Amino acid sequence: MDYMLNIELNKELRDAYNCSHFASMQVAEFNRPSGKQRTYKTNASNCVCACLDRIDSLATHINDLFQEDESEYKICDILSYGQTLIDCISILGKIFNVSFSYRNDYSCFCERGTNNNGNDDDYFKYIRSLCSVHPVETSRHANYQGTESEWSPWISVMRGDSSGVLTPLVDDKSKAKKADYAIVVYRNDMEFNKYVYISLNEIFIYLEKRYTAIKEIIRAIKALDIAKANQLKAERIPLPEDFSDYDYYLEKLVNELERRGMGDYRWQLNEWRTILNSSFTDSRLNDDLEKYKQVLVKNIALLHDGAQKMDFEYVLNFNVVKYPFAEISAEYAYCIEKTSYLLPCWEDENYSVDNVINEREYSGDKEKLRRMLSDVDSCKKEGADISIINRMIDSAYQTNNSEWARIQIKCFDNFFEYPLDYELSDWYLYLQLMIIPRCMEDSIGGGHSVI
Repeated sequence: MDYMLNIELNKELRDAYNCSHFASMQVAEFNRPSGKQRTYKTNASNCVCACLDRIDSLATHINDLFQEDESEYKICDILSYGQTLIDCISILGKIFNVSFSYRNDYSCFCERGTNNNGNDDDYFKYIRSLCSVHPVETSRHANYQGTESEWSPWISVMRGDSSGVLTPLVDDKSKAKKADYAIVVYRNDMEFNKYVYISLNEIFIYLEKRYTAIKEIIRAIKALDIAKANQLKAERIPLPEDFSDYDYYLEKLVNELERRGMGDYRWQLNEWRTILNSSFTDSRLNDDLEKYKQVLVKNIALLHDGAQKMDFEYVLNFNVVKYPFAEISAEYAYCIEKTSYLLPCWEDENYSVDNVINEREYSGDKEKLRRMLSDVDSCKKEGADISIINRMIDSAYQTNNSEWARIQIKCFDNFFEYPLDYELSDWYLYLQLMIIPRCMEDSIGGGHSVI
């Protein structure tokens, strides 16, 4: 028999977990190392990831162990690492509420014990205790050892008549015949040694049956996704009119998106709020900004609708705010990349909308900025390449990120319908890039947006 666990099976489990919208939110009960309350409930994602990683390495290592030459340490390792593999699968089953079909099965070892109620799990733990866990103090398996303690000095490898094992009792002959190992056991109530026989074939069948139970976990994860999606689809997401403040609505919508397994939108929330609360003193800019805000609100409504319908594909592929440089030639890729220097750090835990929108004017050296922009204009009129312009500015001036971003924008500002105000703050300059380049239909919204 080819003793090989299918390592692809755990990859399927990992894929099912990673593709699930809700599996990473699963909560389970764990033991505390100390304290009055010995158990507590918490998110299980770290535990799941640890189990998946362990199963990967354990399955590979167990396969390698089965190919090794027979020795007493080979069987000890198979039993020890095999139990760790089973523990990982059992924990995952507990997390995803799987009641495994092999529970109380005794078909692998056919050892029911003196009480006739033992099962394969009980027997596996018994022989594991004798071999590697408590070989000199096996005392917790009454169904297989009665009321006497047992001590195992060694494990004999069964090699035909030269195995070195004494002739077994008549009842044990069938076990001995198919055994690969015999655990030698001392007991105080026996004149001769006791022998517990181990068949590698039985051990592998036992491990494989529990390993293939991964399929049940995969089915449970998929069923969880379907059930949770159907439940949430029936739950109404509050609309903007349910709130006195649109900002508060946005916060609740972002919380709902995360609860529905559609991702963490907290940094997008900072961006939406900043756009919606921004304003220009210039009337033309402000008019374009107001139109932009209207489309933004419409796109948020489309996102809301997709979340309500639990349409994962729609929501995950929908961009409320479109990348503003899609139509600009690829030759300006470097210039466009550097415009990110102007953006606030949306992901900052201490991000403040007010701090960003209340800073309106460029805080750097305006005279220096004007000279640099004028130099870029002159180079552009002469038809200079972008790389040449950049080298010229870099050699003539010591620039910071804010200045360098403005230099790059100046290289392609002919794409905009009217001149940009470079002497506004970083945010308000970037906002101009979002609202005034082409028609409004092309400057905002995701692939599904309706303008």
